[in-house]
Amino acid sequence: MDAPQQIVIEPMAPQLLVQKAGEDWTGVTSTAERRKLQNRLNKRSQYLRKRQKLAKSRMAAQQADLTATSEPSLETAVQTSSASSMMQVIKEMCEVFGSQDISRRIFALASMAYLDYTMNAPRISQLPLLITLNVNIAIAKNATLLGIDRALMCIDEAISPFNQNGPLPASYNPPQVLEPTPVQKAIIHHPWLDIFPFPRFRDNIILAADAELLDDGELCEDVAEANLQNTERPSLIVWGDASLPHSWEASPLFLKKWGRISKAAFQQLATVVWPNGKASDYESEDSGFDPQHDHIFAPLMELACSGTQFGLPSGR
Repeated sequence: MDAPQQIVIEPMAPQLLVQKAGEDWTGVTSTAERRKLQNRLNKRSQYLRKRQKLAKSRMAAQQADLTATSEPSLETAVQTSSASSMMQVIKEMCEVFGSQDISRRIFALASMAYLDYTMNAPRISQLPLLITLNVNIAIAKNATLLGIDRALMCIDEAISPFNQNGPLPASYNPPQVLEPTPVQKAIIHHPWLDIFPFPRFRDNIILAADAELLDDGELCEDVAEANLQNTERPSLIVWGDASLPHSWEASPLFLKKWGRISKAAFQQLATVVWPNGKASDYESEDSGFDPQHDHIFAPLMELACSGTQFGLPSGR
């Protein structure tokens, strides 16, 4: 005798959203209570659809991190929006990284972060990476102002063009704060040390590195290495125009680690707040700098960074 056929009763689609027994409206006879439960499940369904859509969007962006073939789809999406100019800036910034794979990965992560921002959905977890990206954009911009190829920034053996004979590039037209000092011209150093808009600070770092009082490679890692792990670490922060000294800020961890290099300077920068809300002569309307709220800023670095902090003669 054949076994009796079993009839499988599957839950209706709305029941799949039920998380506890009290939310199942199928056995409720009260019209008002049933409508209340149905509305709750409908809202949950809408929320889940939005989450799934956002997850798919992020997954598509993350695929650009893994394969080069997926990158054009992300770029196409970006180019159809008003974000295309920002994406171009980010792509140019990525040139400072030596590895093409790393450049692609950083571009994908930066694009995803910027798209999150344009959708008014920024994530605090992206902040450490964005701080590093901003610094690298600043490095790329100041390198361009100095007529230095951005690609040199990621070559360990690169030598500053100011240490070499011959005419400067035709594109060389920096603001006064980036003009090379006699120390920059006399002592062989890596071109990445030329990009800070603080002449005395550049001199001090170059002199200290030349005297083996600091490892400028380790300093470079803290300042510019891609923070792909999104961990808090010693860092510099750039808020506005990279060629303006007051656009730069040092994080507390940076001050703690590198304060031994120029202790007096960094201690002063760490405690100074702009008096009476007055800005320095460097301020411009489009710098994005708020003198009433931003501190540890660098106009004072020019005064604070004296050669005596490295045991070097002052008054250069």
